[in-house]
Amino acid sequence: MSRTTIVCLFVLLFCPVALFAQDTDDRLKADMGLTQMKPLYPLPGSEITDTRPMITVDLSGLESPVAPSTVIVLINGSDVTQKADINPSYILFQPPADLPPGSYEVRATAQNVNGQAVEPLGWKFFIKGVAPSREAEEGDRTTGNLDISNDFVFADYTPQSGFDITSIFEEKEGSKLNVDFNFTNISEGRTIIGAYNRKTRSYTGQTIDKGRYYYFNTHFDAVMGNYWLDLSDLTVAGTEMLGMKIDKRDGPWKFQFFSGRSQDPSTSGTFKQVTNGLTGSYDWGNRGSTHITLLSAYELDRGGTAAVNVPARDEIISVRHEQDVTENVSAALEAAHNIRKPQTGGASRNDAYKFLITGVANTVSGEIELYSIPKDYVPVAEGSSQTLNSNRKGYRAQGDYEVTDWLGMGAEYEEYDAEATVSAAQETVKYSSGYVTVSTDVMPALTFRRSKLTSSQGTTSESDSVSMFLLAPATFVFPSARLSISWQDVNFTAPTMLTNSKVWLFSVNTPLTRFLDLSAYYSTSDLTTSLTATATNQKNMSLGLNWRIMPDKLVWSGKYELLKNTGASSDNRKKQILSSFNYQATQEYALIFSTDFVSYSDVVNPAFTYDQSIWRTGVEWDF
Repeated sequence: MSRTTIVCLFVLLFCPVALFAQDTDDRLKADMGLTQMKPLYPLPGSEITDTRPMITVDLSGLESPVAPSTVIVLINGSDVTQKADINPSYILFQPPADLPPGSYEVRATAQNVNGQAVEPLGWKFFIKGVAPSREAEEGDRTTGNLDISNDFVFADYTPQSGFDITSIFEEKEGSKLNVDFNFTNISEGRTIIGAYNRKTRSYTGQTIDKGRYYYFNTHFDAVMGNYWLDLSDLTVAGTEMLGMKIDKRDGPWKFQFFSGRSQDPSTSGTFKQVTNGLTGSYDWGNRGSTHITLLSAYELDRGGTAAVNVPARDEIISVRHEQDVTENVSAALEAAHNIRKPQTGGASRNDAYKFLITGVANTVSGEIELYSIPKDYVPVAEGSSQTLNSNRKGYRAQGDYEVTDWLGMGAEYEEYDAEATVSAAQETVKYSSGYVTVSTDVMPALTFRRSKLTSSQGTTSESDSVSMFLLAPATFVFPSARLSISWQDVNFTAPTMLTNSKVWLFSVNTPLTRFLDLSAYYSTSDLTTSLTATATNQKNMSLGLNWRIMPDKLVWSGKYELLKNTGASSDNRKKQILSSFNYQATQEYALIFSTDFVSYSDVVNPAFTYDQSIWRTGVEWDF
């Protein structure tokens, strides 16, 4: 991993967090980064030349730490979770081989240590170059892989009257099938990509099947099934669709038609919003490009956010123009009109605007954004992000300065007016953040960040954080080691409540020998609140080993995890021991056998105690 990539990773890794009063909870938590995982590298929509990018997701800014065993990572629909480095701070995945030029979609889902679903994350990036399909190929070539396995789940518990103990199981009892299949077929002038994935959700036992069929040539692209769609913040801000999309190119013109069901705003994972739309774009050359979007989104069920109380139809028209003002300065202006028609009758008409200008001058970069987005303006988006950028009128400014090769700093300020969630009174929210980072060969990133958010309704949140990333010098015991340490302290003050949150995170990943790798992490978080006069503590630790018994032939992986939660009204812990064998029978086939033992004990509610074992057998086929 290059030094540039590492600095990009960990300068931004530890985002500010805070706790907020109930009346502005969802929106202000989102503004402080408490509810969302964040893509760090590659950035959404970016074009890179690195064919083996270190794909990175920041998990550190969440309100409750992520339970790493619940994380699932998909690249273009293919499950790469087992090959990723995952801990409560971040997700790291580097492809084992070079990726061909083209578009890549990243999806990440997770649950926190309390068993609650974290808002799913999805974004796209592009690898520059000429895709194979754009060149003539002799003959017909098909490659791909199939991973198929079956889980047998058993549990030992004492049934309780009036409560279903199985609802807190890590996995549901019984047998379940897991499938991950993808292929690429390339012939002269066109490429076909197919993917199918079957997973069973933890805790709920819900089976989810997702598939995608992608065709493209020099004139148009088409996709059917599950795909990620993002256009702009005022139209489709980013959501997974189940349907179809067609992109047609003709000189400077480009047309895109899309239709399907998008994710339910409650992040339940079901598809309950029907969305249809058309985008037309024209490239004016050095005069920029213009995009016009027409779409209709109809909710089939009740939404899961405060701003979406009843099913409604949204009809949106948007005009966006992007312009390179100079070689180093670019600007984008978007204006959109939304007609929202609730099923209860009546309609509201709302206009939204967004202007962004970015610039780079030597070692200084920055951007200024102006926006006006009414409360009832609802773009198409996944999960609670459907309303994150609504109900605000204001501006944001951000700047970064690379002082020397080893010292950098930056700051951000945002101020907007919004209608308070409960009181309907007008409030002004101000957010400021600044950081200083130091980087050396041994310590690629040491970052201090301070953030503050204030609301005219009487809410104040202040956050201090320090994060450090080390590449330890080689020793006889540790040929190389990657260490990450962070600390954050958040103080929140509201008219009726005072809370303090402290979080420590530590992780290490290193080879012990040529045959043995070690990974470990530890996190602890303390939360105290004056409203209920309570204090809670959560500890999360893991120790993992990867033993190449026979290099390129037989590999054993083992992991021990412990989650402990204590407080005035809680005292429980969960232990998990995982052991897995991967045997490469031939160049194309590998056999898998694994066991997963889970033990949950609860001192406050002893009836919830259970033990569970999961046995997995499977095969991997590369063709």
